[in-house]
Amino acid sequence: MHHTNIHTLLLGTNTSRKERDYLLVAKARVPMHGREEAEEFFDGGDEDHEVGCSVRIERQIPHEGEVNRARGQAQIPNIVATRSTSGEVYVFDIEKQGEPFGADEGDTNAATSQSKKPAPLGLAWNPTRPGVLLTGGFDTMVYSWDINGRTSPGGVLKPVNCSAVHKADVEDVAWHPASADVFASVGDDRRLVIGDIRTKGTSVTLPEAHGDHIFTVAFSPRAENLIATGAKDRKVLVRDLRCLKDVLYDLSYHKKDVVCLQWSPHDPALLLSGGLDRRVLVWIQHRKSCYSCMEGTAGRSATWPGTRTRGPP
Repeated sequence: MHHTNIHTLLLGTNTSRKERDYLLVAKARVPMHGREEAEEFFDGGDEDHEVGCSVRIERQIPHEGEVNRARGQAQIPNIVATRSTSGEVYVFDIEKQGEPFGADEGDTNAATSQSKKPAPLGLAWNPTRPGVLLTGGFDTMVYSWDINGRTSPGGVLKPVNCSAVHKADVEDVAWHPASADVFASVGDDRRLVIGDIRTKGTSVTLPEAHGDHIFTVAFSPRAENLIATGAKDRKVLVRDLRCLKDVLYDLSYHKKDVVCLQWSPHDPALLLSGGLDRRVLVWIQHRKSCYSCMEGTAGRSATWPGTRTRGPP
C-alpha cells in the first residue's frame, strides 16, 4: 500500500501580456516513505499498483501581469504574496479568492502595496512576526510592510519602514530566522547589507561582497550566524555574521549566474544552490565541496523536501 501526503503548490503564469495571467493553486500527491517507494511512485507504479505522480490545479486567481515571485506566509500558509512586472506587491488569500481552474472570469480582490517602480524582485515573509513582509526592487530601496491592519480586500497599503541601503537594484531580501527586526539584502551594487528595521541606518554593509551583481541571499535556519550569497560571478559564498568581511567557504562549481539558495531545514551543513547553468547543487559546508549535481533543471528556484507543507519554495 502506498502512503501519500497532499501538498499545496503555487504556480505563476507568464503570458507576455498576450493572455490574462494567473496565480495558480495546485495540489500535489507525493509519497511519504522510502526511496524505493518514491521511485516507483514517480515512475508511475506497476501493473498491480496504479499510482503515479499526481498534480492537479484547483484554483486560479487573476493576476496583474506575470507572476515573478510568490511566497506563502509560514504562520498562515493560505496568505500569499506575489510580485509582478507592474511594480506592485499583491497579497491574496488563496482559500477565499479566485475561481475554479478553467473559469473565464474572476475578481482580482488583492491587497496591493503602493509601489510604482518596475519589476521588483525581493520578497520575504517574516518567519517570527506574522503578517510582516519585506521587499526590495529596482528603486534601490528595501521596504517592510504590515498587512495586519488591512481592513478589506483591494485595499492599498503603504510601507511601515523604508531603508535606503543600496545604490543599485535590490535583487533579494531575507529575514533573520531568529530576530524579527534584522534583515539582509543584496543587489547589483555588489553590496551585502545586514539591516535593522528599528533603525534608519544600516547595521553592517559589506560593499564588495562579490565580484559582480549579487542575486540571492539566505540565512541558515539552523546555524543563525551563517549567511550565504550567490552572484553573477558564479560563486556561492558563506560568511559568519560575527566577522562578515571574511569568507568561510568559497563554493565554485556553477558555470553561470547563481540565482537561488536555500539551506536545509534538517542539517545545518547542507545548502542548495540553483543557477542559470540549469544546475541545482547540494553543498556540504565543512567539505567545501559539491555533494550532488542535478542538471537540466530551470535553476530559478530550489527547495528541500519538508521545508514547508504549503506554499512555494
